[in-house]
Amino acid sequence: MANCPHCGAPTAAGERFCQACGKPLDADSIGDLIDAGIVCPRCDTYNDPLRKTCIQCGSTLTGMTGYLQAVSADGEAEAGTTQPDFPQAVAPAAPEPQPAEIAAPGPAAARIVLLGETGEAKAWPVGDSGLRIGRRQGDLRFDDPHLSPQHARIEQLEGRLLAADAGSLNGTFLRVRGEATVAQGSEFLAGSQRFVLLGIGGPTTDMRTRGEHDARPYGGPIPRQRFAALRQLHATAEGDPLCGSVILLSGPAISVGRGACDLSYPRDQALELEHFVLHLEPRQARIEARAPVYLRLPNPTPLVHGDVIRIGDVLLGVEIDG
Repeated sequence: MANCPHCGAPTAAGERFCQACGKPLDADSIGDLIDAGIVCPRCDTYNDPLRKTCIQCGSTLTGMTGYLQAVSADGEAEAGTTQPDFPQAVAPAAPEPQPAEIAAPGPAAARIVLLGETGEAKAWPVGDSGLRIGRRQGDLRFDDPHLSPQHARIEQLEGRLLAADAGSLNGTFLRVRGEATVAQGSEFLAGSQRFVLLGIGGPTTDMRTRGEHDARPYGGPIPRQRFAALRQLHATAEGDPLCGSVILLSGPAISVGRGACDLSYPRDQALELEHFVLHLEPRQARIEARAPVYLRLPNPTPLVHGDVIRIGDVLLGVEIDG
């Protein structure tokens, strides 16, 4: 009888996962695995991958892995894939450049415009030194409680106009131009809802063992579609952050909105009836925006004429001459 390379517990021949700690027993494949953490089956709380008991209700998590198995485009298990394909938490990838030409603004050829205000429009030219935006500091200051003192910046670099977050609490977002590719860790806003894409996968690994008897396991048919794992981010009435439940939705396309969608929020008047569609692909997803959807910027991102930046509840339009 062999022992688990992670916790040392004894393991039976043929087992792929340790029944004590839930980790894979094939040491050669450890580097290729991605662990998404464990969702408690009792209270639906998201736990660290190495926890043995739920941080919320104390239920045992022994033997659970949180792994997902990759599937091919036709729904079959990928050849040579013996373990789940669910990426490690990483910094979200920058949005893919959209099919739009990036203008080279030059000095004072670009402006930031405050949107949604009545009365005379407010605009600020972007010079060589750029613009700093915040609640208490910077060239542009807005009395919005969701803004950090130093929240975002607009820069000119090698003829391009860039938007970047300045280490704010709530992040800097850019409106999706029609479609945008998102990967694990991507964060986006739609209406009053805030989502994080935890990952994309296929069927989960079944931890049940058949034992020495001839009874067959009971369950539904094996799903052939990919599914997305989404988490919502909330805020309490006191302003404290709160993580919501993990939502699993099967594809190939998931509609989200206020109407009869796969994921529906009928009381969110900021959402359209069908606000966006999330298309699931082998290792990424694609947002098709039917109404404004804003993607969080992890890195400095090029801007084009007509872009809209969202910080807190403030909307800033981008105007570039030429």
